Amino acid sequence: MSTPSWDALASVLAKLLPVLLDCDTVILSYGHRYVQVQQTPVTLHAEAVADDGLPTDERLTADQQRRLVELGWAPPSPPAFYNWWRQLSWPPDAAGSAAFARLLAATLAEIYSVPDVNALASVAFNSRTGKDIVLPELAGLLGRRVREPEPRLLDGVTASGILRGDRPDRI
Repeated sequence: MSTPSWDALASVLAKLLPVLLDCDTVILSYGHRYVQVQQTPVTLHAEAVADDGLPTDERLTADQQRRLVELGWAPPSPPAFYNWWRQLSWPPDAAGSAAFARLLAATLAEIYSVPDVNALASVAFNSRTGKDIVLPELAGLLGRRVREPEPRLLDGVTASGILRGDRPDRI
């Protein structure tokens, strides 16, 4: 079986993004590095982990941070956003979904140096209900079932540090 390309991931995400329901959340991760996207009533909100969420030896270089800006990410601006972030008006059109999906894939490949699509872990859930959502196209692309969500800690953060709560200021 061949390794899917980053373009294939972007294509799957472009089809997935416009059909997410309110509070549906998708996280693609590689170790401590991740992008996450959540559908809200008025926007599609995406985040890419910032230095505060990374171990010291994995912090982003100045070149990586410049490239994030070039790709269209807004820098962290606590307390509103602790991660790099980007929003797209809801509902997105096909071109907007495709561009947003390419942004997510490029961030994983170029900035976070994920070796290939098969190295990604994925989790999908609805942050309001806490229920997992099934994404067969994504699971099929990754060549395995989308992993189960990590146990939720009291503050809404999983053991790996990815937020899983209902706070409106973060996914």
